[in-house]
Amino acid sequence: MIMPGAARGADVRARIDRGRIAADETLMLTVTVDGQAGSVDVALIRDFEVTPRGTSTRIEIVNGTMSRAADYSFELVPLKTGKLVIPALPVTVGDQVFHTQAIAVEVGEKGKTARGGAAAFLRARLSESSPYESQPIVYTLQFFHSAPVTNDRFRKPSFEGFSVHPVKESRNYTVSREGREYRVVEVGFVLIPLAPGEIRIEPARLEVDLLRPSGGRRRLMLDPFSNNPIFGGGRPEHRVLRSAELTARVRPLPADPGGEPPFSGLVGQFKLQAALDPMDIRAGESTTLSIRIEGSGNLM
Repeated sequence: MIMPGAARGADVRARIDRGRIAADETLMLTVTVDGQAGSVDVALIRDFEVTPRGTSTRIEIVNGTMSRAADYSFELVPLKTGKLVIPALPVTVGDQVFHTQAIAVEVGEKGKTARGGAAAFLRARLSESSPYESQPIVYTLQFFHSAPVTNDRFRKPSFEGFSVHPVKESRNYTVSREGREYRVVEVGFVLIPLAPGEIRIEPARLEVDLLRPSGGRRRLMLDPFSNNPIFGGGRPEHRVLRSAELTARVRPLPADPGGEPPFSGLVGQFKLQAALDPMDIRAGESTTLSIRIEGSGNLM
């Protein structure tokens, strides 16, 4: 799909590789500037997340006449569904500014498998949505996929407003949903709220290539290359997955009731034990003092 620029005196064009995509797919935007190189400003794009994907230059000589064109490529990830718009983009060429025309894109629901259910998705949850200040909670992220994946690139939330401690071990298991078997990878983070108030946790993001079976080659049960796109057993489909945005409503700590000992700031239930080994010693000998704290809460 090509939309010519509205500029006079310069040939500036914008095109996308397709006009209809699913919410978990991406599209490529290419802005072409004929003649001298230019500079494309994509700051006006609000409905998509934009990632530059490089610049290429083409030089052609036809009947002794040389022409030059520069292609500026951008990968766009939709931020919502519906009829979205890539606005007219300013392109600076020399000391002049030209504009492309706006392009409409239809963004539908996330891609579905043939048997129903999304082929891959992310799910996030909090162990407690209304914790106290300094109370540890667990953020769990699950990646469900019903097809082989490759080229995964994960970006966790920034977790602003929390002290963050990753859970060391991830979990891998299989579940069935909507008649589809999914492999699940689960990771977790211990979050400690630093102050009371409402804290937004932005969506996690995962880019993957799903390997879909290709129709050009009959799959054999014992075919070792049935999931390998190089041998025709699958074709990669790029997906950008996001979890839901979560909100933690952090409550302030109760007022110190007074008394002895004063409130220490620890949140949770703890037990403190001390022991000497050996207990009986002579003057001049040494012993070992061991202190053990255990319980449930913020030990950090």
